[in-house]
Amino acid sequence: MITKPIAKEYIYLDWNIFQNMKHSYNNDNIEAKELEKIIFKLSKKYFFPYSGAHLEDLVVSTEKNSNFISEDLGYLKNVSNGFLIGRIEELNNELRIEKFSVVKAYKQIKENYKFEKSIKINFNIPEFEPIKVDFSQLNKYNMFYPYLEKNDSIFDNKVLNDFMENFIKNINTAEFMNNYRKNVMELNQTFKNIQNSILDQNSIYFKNIEDFLSCMEIINIESFQKDFKKYLKSFFLATEFDAGENKPLDYKIYKSFCLLDYSPLFKEKFNKKNKPSNARRDSNHLYFASKAKYFITEDKNLYEKVKFIGEVFNLKLKVLKMTEFLNKFNSVDL
Repeated sequence: MITKPIAKEYIYLDWNIFQNMKHSYNNDNIEAKELEKIIFKLSKKYFFPYSGAHLEDLVVSTEKNSNFISEDLGYLKNVSNGFLIGRIEELNNELRIEKFSVVKAYKQIKENYKFEKSIKINFNIPEFEPIKVDFSQLNKYNMFYPYLEKNDSIFDNKVLNDFMENFIKNINTAEFMNNYRKNVMELNQTFKNIQNSILDQNSIYFKNIEDFLSCMEIINIESFQKDFKKYLKSFFLATEFDAGENKPLDYKIYKSFCLLDYSPLFKEKFNKKNKPSNARRDSNHLYFASKAKYFITEDKNLYEKVKFIGEVFNLKLKVLKMTEFLNKFNSVDL
């Protein structure tokens, strides 16, 4: 186990930055070429590590086309000088940087990815009293409508279990998840208009999730950020029946990305490229960058989310776009 702290400052590059620099030789991307030159000059002062999140991005992007994997791994090794950033579980997920074979790390990540895709998720829903739902007031597009229709308008454990099984099955299906999120984001208005609903509005659970329900209607970013930890706590209670206060930072960052998917300020439409599972990889990128001097990305949406979450958790890193980074270091004598 590596116990030594990180020896020098590091700069974390998003996967799209590696790709832009690599392809700059073919598409004549002048900025990317210039960035590559500066990075090689700065490599004595800073680490530019690769991470498991980079490798998982590569695994996902090459599932159907593996022609350029060796090229990508070679380029990753060249830019990072073979330095890997990872977390040490025995040290409360503290970050460490060490030399590690890019090829070996890629094979491990690929095997883990295959294993995770094959896992059947089990969930235990506590028994609760069945609820008679006023079907006449329920929108037929409501996500529970077909289940309740088959169950005589009774919301019980069977309905919730059937729904959860279908949810897990379709969690990376864009159309299903867009519809699911739309339903969730309409819940606050639904509860205001329908008293005899699938959830007892006098229950402790409902009181715990009210902040989460209300935050999905906030369109002022300053207000949203000011009380974000309150909304995050409510989101934890809604999804895990736990306030999340004792969860490690990396998991809080992950749940923050998930919560932003329900905000009108940050949500992106799910499609073949933008899947719900992207939140996990994006959160991993931010956690690996959390102790960095800079985090460079060309993904506009990720740029905004990293800035927002970084400020919420008082992370010292600065997130920059490629042009901003070039402007900063072009004027510096390297």
